[in-house]
Amino acid sequence: MLEDELGVCLFNRKGNTIELTHEGKLVYSFGSDIDQQVQNLMYELGQINSKQKGNLRIGASSTISHYFIPPVIARFKESNPGLSISLLSGNTSEINARLNDDLIDVGITEGYRRLNNFDYYSFLNDEIAFISHKNNPVHFPETFSKEKLAELPLVLRETGSGTREVFEKAIKGVGLTLNDLNITITLGSTESIKSYLIDSEALGVFSTSAIRKNEENLFKISRLEKTLVTRRFQFMVKQGSAHKLGKEFIRFSKKYYNL
Repeated sequence: MLEDELGVCLFNRKGNTIELTHEGKLVYSFGSDIDQQVQNLMYELGQINSKQKGNLRIGASSTISHYFIPPVIARFKESNPGLSISLLSGNTSEINARLNDDLIDVGITEGYRRLNNFDYYSFLNDEIAFISHKNNPVHFPETFSKEKLAELPLVLRETGSGTREVFEKAIKGVGLTLNDLNITITLGSTESIKSYLIDSEALGVFSTSAIRKNEENLFKISRLEKTLVTRRFQFMVKQGSAHKLGKEFIRFSKKYYNL
């Protein structure tokens, strides 16, 4: 066992739980560095013989993982068939945690949080609006005042979601807080909000890009007067990361969207 070879205890075992000791965390960090060096070696060899191999672990917040990044991954994989690529979906807080723990190589999130241990690269712009289903018996105007907004039944994403974070900052700019709003329920994904709206009189708060072309006749978009709620998606890697394949994917994604 590795513990015997190194002569240290790597794990604290307490009943049904197990966690790394200080020595274990040190060993893990060295192991992560070695893995990155191996991945970079495979990348450089692939550059020489035009046959890229290696592993790329991408983590993206749910809006991005559902609507923006899958076609990019498909094209990237097509150009590099020897690669093993995985995509993990979660809210912004979860993606931050996984990147910090070296469980993914590249993160893609939305929101305003910028953590000191990450490097950020801008990606796409997006809009968040108030969206109702065609089955909704209530007629919502295309725009409404902040006073009217405070009365409307809303469906929001969960705490930790970048969508929620951006929306909360936007309404703060017009003098409102979440406590001022009529939030009927919070749900863990945009798709669950879309499904909920089918039989609800509420408005969902989510990205307009989540309305696919075959759904354009199913949903109606409303906006707050004089306030466009926008955000910028961003790539992130651990500060000082030398993961070359991850950075190549970032470059490829920007080229795919003509950025």
